[in-house]
Amino acid sequence: MSRPKKRAPRSRHAPEFRIKVIRTAIEKKLSVEEVHELFKVGPSTYYKWKRVHAKHGDEGLRRY
Repeated sequence: MSRPKKRAPRSRHAPEFRIKVIRTAIEKKLSVEEVHELFKVGPSTYYKWKRVHAKHGDEGLRRY
C-alpha cells in the first residue's frame, strides 16, 4: 500500500486580514475572481468568510 500524500499546513489568515477582505469586497462590489486576484484568497475560503460575516459580523471573523 502506498502512503497518503502529506498536505501542506493550512495557512491561517489574521483576523484583521479576513475583515479587510470582506469589507473591501462588499464596499467595492468585487467578484470572487477579483477578490482572488487582489488578496490570493480562494473562492471557498471567501464564501466561508462572507457567510460568517453575514451572520456574526466582524466579531465572527475575529473568532473564526
